[in-house]
Parts: sequence; structure tokens; C-alpha cells
Amino acid sequence: HPEAFASSTSSRQAEDSQVRQYFPETWLWDLFPIGNSGKEAVHVTVPDAITEWKAMTFCTSQSRGFGLSPTVGLTAFKPFFVDLTLPYSVVRGESFRLTATIFNYLKDCIRVQTDLAKSHEYQLESR
Repeated sequence: HPEAFASSTSSRQAEDSQVRQYFPETWLWDLFPIGNSGKEAVHVTVPDAITEWKAMTFCTSQSRGFGLSPTVGLTAFKPFFVDLTLPYSVVRGESFRLTATIFNYLKDCIRVQTDLAKSHEYQLESR
């Protein structure tokens, strides 16, 4: 949950602390009509996966046949994020270790404090 973690330098806007949730296996399998100019601007949402996407397109024309674009790359990346490592499954009453790894690819070091949000859904054990 995004409210579980806070930065002591919380000058970041709310949009920077949104939980990443959009992780499709494939992306952009839509058809877009192109006018006579042969160009079209398409606005899409990049998936939240931190990865490199390879993209290409093809087109068909009654007068020119089949066309294929060169492959291009797009890297989706977040410069600062928290990754929670959870077990595959947990049975009620079972204990497990929750590991939070903070990734900072910003130009500057920042001080960060993390707290697990209170919930009736789990019980914390101190070690």
C-alpha cells in the first residue's frame, strides 16, 4: 500500500507515489487508421513494468502493398521505488519475513523512513 511508506523529504507529488499496477504481458495490439499523410500520433499509457519494450509496426495499402517499420526500443523506468519481496503463499497463522528493498536511481541521496501501515489483517512480530 502506498501509505505504508513515507519519505522524510516528502516534497514529491502524489502522482510520484502511486502504486504501480499496470503490468500487461504484451502491449499495443491495437489497430490505428492512418490518413493520407502516412503519419499518426497515438497517445498510450506505458505499462508500469521496469523493462525495455521493443516496438515495430506494419501497414497495408491498396496502392503500395505491405510496409514494415524498423524495430525501436522504449525503456520504462522509475528512478525511485520500493519493491516488496513476498512469499508465494502464506497460510493463516504462518509467520514470514517481509523484505522491502528501496531502489534509488536519483542523482542525489535522500533520507528515507519506512513504516508498515497498521492493519487488522496482520500481526507484527518483533525480532
